[in-house]
Amino acid sequence: MRAIRDGTELAGWCGIQRESDSYELAIVLSPKYWGHGRKVLDEVLGWARELGHTYLFVHLPTTRRQTRAISGLLGDPIAATVIHDHAFNTYRIEV
Repeated sequence: MRAIRDGTELAGWCGIQRESDSYELAIVLSPKYWGHGRKVLDEVLGWARELGHTYLFVHLPTTRRQTRAISGLLGDPIAATVIHDHAFNTYRIEV
């Protein structure tokens, strides 16, 4: 897990975590930093490459609209997933 900072301000956090037999990418940004996802994603994918990952999964709540920005960053969902009784759209991104 890593902090995402803008100078001295905490903008969010990110991490790669094991989930069963695969790895999941999590990025959480403060609303003030929404729209900066591409930069953060590129940096985290570089970190994932250094760790030897070839792909990661991303889970977004089904209540989150599939915007052009999300489609541009993640593509289309590959599955619907339920985690702890909550519904998610699952994406697979190549590292």
